[in-house]
Amino acid sequence: MGCLIPAKTEGLLVCEKGISVTNLVNGTTRLQPVVLLTGQAVGVLAALSIKGEGDPRDVPVRFLQQELLDDSCYLLPYCDVDRSDPAWKAVQRVGLTGILRGLGRPRDWSNQTLFQPDSILAADSFRTTVLQYDPAVRLDLVPAGQPVTWPYLSRLIAQVSPDAGSDQARYNQAKGLLKARDLEPGRPLTKKEIAVLLDRFCLAWILRDVDMNGRPLEEEEP
Repeated sequence: MGCLIPAKTEGLLVCEKGISVTNLVNGTTRLQPVVLLTGQAVGVLAALSIKGEGDPRDVPVRFLQQELLDDSCYLLPYCDVDRSDPAWKAVQRVGLTGILRGLGRPRDWSNQTLFQPDSILAADSFRTTVLQYDPAVRLDLVPAGQPVTWPYLSRLIAQVSPDAGSDQARYNQAKGLLKARDLEPGRPLTKKEIAVLLDRFCLAWILRDVDMNGRPLEEEEP
């Protein structure tokens, strides 16, 4: 969002090839899919600013992102999770946190970003990205290479979403999203399943306020 709003000029938003980027990324941000998406973002940002009679800088980043998702705009260019997938919004929202990340690969003259929805994630790798997003979280250490399972993810949910209730209550709710056999203690969860569960149980944590550079906003003193 910061690259769309000039640092000093008021009342102006930029998009397409006019956004603020370094020469390191200019080769990718000039491409048509990106310039189209920046145009969509600027249009929604301008509308929200006018509607709220405020400065674009005052529009919460997460609010803008959610408005774009509700309009079926891609925020992350995952080419293997289509908008028709019921998990699309969950994958996009969790992907924005960096907890679950895509994989870039070259293809002909262009690049692709894969979410790899059916892949299995090692718990130690997952723990690393969770701590990068929120250093206050305390997750049990597990042997290297062991996959993320429901009991492991449930412990994270209990920390960041106390309202999710007891172990049994979380399990009962999770069964409404996945099949009971998918939640068996020894069964690895796929990346898409992790995204769906985090989005269901930890939405407030996932959508916590960030600044225009994606950094968490400091909470105000009571």
